[in-house]
Amino acid sequence: MRRTALGLAGLALAGCQPPAPAWPSELEAQAGLCSAVHVIRLRERDSATPPGSFDAFLQILHYAMIASARGRERIELRALDSVSRRAGVAQVELREQDWQARVADCAAAFPEARRPAGRLPEAPFEAGMICFGLADFVARTAADFPREAVAASDLAERALAAAAPELTRQARTNDEAERLGERYRVRAFLAGTPSSLLDQCAQRFPVRAG
Repeated sequence: MRRTALGLAGLALAGCQPPAPAWPSELEAQAGLCSAVHVIRLRERDSATPPGSFDAFLQILHYAMIASARGRERIELRALDSVSRRAGVAQVELREQDWQARVADCAAAFPEARRPAGRLPEAPFEAGMICFGLADFVARTAADFPREAVAASDLAERALAAAAPELTRQARTNDEAERLGERYRVRAFLAGTPSSLLDQCAQRFPVRAG
């Protein structure tokens, strides 16, 4: 009798297990789901990153950045907006779902969001264009972090100044310069975690004293 009762209790508990969220086939939907999962992970007590910090902002945003850049020659702004909207919806849905079931899937689908950025190219032009691509984007999107946005804007200016001589030689028109810049922005978005790349860029293009 006792074994029967325990068995029924086990079945009842199993029935209360929340379902795992469906894994979407579309990249933007995956990015939205994984962005929402990451928001919840940052709220866990053992999270090393405070959920309202600038680094947390970059981590969450990175999923949209990856989706907007992967397989493209220029950033798809529509994808950035789409991922952000999907993430908001997913956060509500995940309240009644087993979000942890998708942590491994997100890690496999978005390795760029986990690995530190590789070393910047030695050439000032390439390094400058990569750093400008990321820092300029961060400066435009980090409105809730004014101090960091100003720092990113200043970094973007220094990086672009370093790249300017070669950029002028390679791009004879504004359209050519824009296309070239977009290709390097794509590289920046897919290079690795934004914070690790920004750190490298700040070291490569430091503030000049005086």
